[in-house]
Amino acid sequence: MIPLVSIIVPVYNVEKYLRQCLESLCNQSLREIEIIAVDDGSTDSSAAILDEFAARDARVYALHLPNRGAGAARNSGLEAAVGKYLYFSDPDDLVHPTYLKRLFSRAEKTSADIVVSDYLTCDLDTGALRRVSVNWGLCNLSRSEGVFSPKDLNWCDAEPFYQLSPIIWHKLFRRAFVVENNLRYQEIRRFNDMCFAYEALCRAQRIALLSGIGYLYFSKRRGSLQNNRSLSGEMIKEVMSELRRRLCACGLFDTFAAAFADLERRNYCQFSSRCNDAPAEPRKIRRGIHRLGEILRSGKRRLREFLRLELAWPGVHSLARNYPDCKTK
Repeated sequence: MIPLVSIIVPVYNVEKYLRQCLESLCNQSLREIEIIAVDDGSTDSSAAILDEFAARDARVYALHLPNRGAGAARNSGLEAAVGKYLYFSDPDDLVHPTYLKRLFSRAEKTSADIVVSDYLTCDLDTGALRRVSVNWGLCNLSRSEGVFSPKDLNWCDAEPFYQLSPIIWHKLFRRAFVVENNLRYQEIRRFNDMCFAYEALCRAQRIALLSGIGYLYFSKRRGSLQNNRSLSGEMIKEVMSELRRRLCACGLFDTFAAAFADLERRNYCQFSSRCNDAPAEPRKIRRGIHRLGEILRSGKRRLREFLRLELAWPGVHSLARNYPDCKTK
């Protein structure tokens, strides 16, 4: 039987977190899935863990490849996938047991190319959970039942690249849509998902929103590429140059030219606070402002949010506290 969803997981030296991630994927209420775990030349026990799961669950496939980075690993998994839909998970996060079933049902009901949902983040320094809503800022979605195309929206009310996040693990993609448009990940060390996600979002004819949460992302994990400080403005420029090339190649750049210029400016401002070539003082100011914002989120607001999250995902706070690197047990 052809799986309904192919789950692609790039894996590199995540032995401390991998079992929990794979358990959360294997325990999905949607049983008709395949899990393609791509070992990107790990030097710890990650490869052995993948083989262990593959031996006990016929839906798990372990691919062992030389180290080329997460982008290349995701591309290899994409080429091996046969499911009707594609889902990309990181190997050190957790997925709600009903998440893929909800994404799949929403995609089938709306005939969407892409389905997008809210998600949770956990700050490992404090153990705090935060729900991140898909703040699309889009008008008239109620009349289309939460289904839209970026090309059909009034951009006076919504800037496309500001509203359309490049994060991939809170999205489900129709595989035929990905194959038809030859969508691939950029094979670079950082930001390898940005071109894939933005090109997909710009090309999509139907994007559906899904209410509710289903993915728990752990931020500030030691060793995570997202927290690697060896960044540079040149790397960001490389990503933006490739995105421009892709949008030009498919004839969409003129449609999104103004939004692209805004994205280019905002990306450099956002990531320059962690770039090696960013001035020291602006880095301190941005971090100080960010920290102040964290301090202000407290009291009754946190209690209300705690209760809301427990109702949406029972036991999620315990899952976060028991994560290997969480400092607040």
